[in-house]
Amino acid sequence: MGTAAEGSAPAGQVVDAHEESGTVPVLLYHDVADGPVQDRFRRYVVPRGLFDEHLGALASAGYVTAPASSLDLSETGRRPTVYLTFDDGYRSFASAVMPALARYAMTGTVFVPTAHVDGPAAWLANLGEDHREVMGWGEISEVVAAGAEVGAHGHDHLPFDLLSPERLRVELHHGRSILEDNLAVPVTTLAYPYGFHRRAVRTVARSCGYRVAFEVGDNLQRITPGSSPPGDAILRVRRIVVGPDTSGDDLLRLLRQGRRSPAVQRARCMARPGWRLVRRLSSRGASC
Repeated sequence: MGTAAEGSAPAGQVVDAHEESGTVPVLLYHDVADGPVQDRFRRYVVPRGLFDEHLGALASAGYVTAPASSLDLSETGRRPTVYLTFDDGYRSFASAVMPALARYAMTGTVFVPTAHVDGPAAWLANLGEDHREVMGWGEISEVVAAGAEVGAHGHDHLPFDLLSPERLRVELHHGRSILEDNLAVPVTTLAYPYGFHRRAVRTVARSCGYRVAFEVGDNLQRITPGSSPPGDAILRVRRIVVGPDTSGDDLLRLLRQGRRSPAVQRARCMARPGWRLVRRLSSRGASC
């Protein structure tokens, strides 16, 4: 496995670090694949060998994994748990991710946009990457049988925060019900496409039966010990994006320290409404 985990902290120290900072680590992967990739999509594709290095580093540091649906922001555990999430449901999840997870006795949660099952990732056309394919129902059933968790990613992979209330409810309902009908398993987790959401989106998501929902955030998620119920935070859980330039050592540092300071994180959150307005105006202009 190389030297990815050299100098990593013992498991007990990892637990203490997360309890001291009041954080829970959730990692976000997209495609795990080798081969050419367009520059604008490069940060979302992790080579297979590097992914194996990541898992080796996590195992050496004493981390264990758990399904995203089990995440609880109201308490900390004595075992250092990291949640591995995979957006978009690419075929590489079945062919590359699952064998790697099995080697380390780990698990993960994959979020699948149901309109694109067994077809191309059409939402990547503007990046020249729509040749990437989403798993078919046979593959999805197999990864579930092998121990992976499947969560919803909407139906048509649209930005939820820009949708009408009617279309939003269709996306959230179809994205869950189609998975449950085809897999015969409960689906209570959701990853917002592109990470975009707002309060109205979270309210509808809760009414549609989602218990945990993930944004991007690209930082560690804060824990709120003793809070019951967990409130709105459980429907906007932050994740750290993992890319092709993240070594095993880098990954462990991110899990301990996060990507940015709380002050910078607050500034990014305050900028969201302005960015949403820009995107809304851009989408209207494109449709004229």
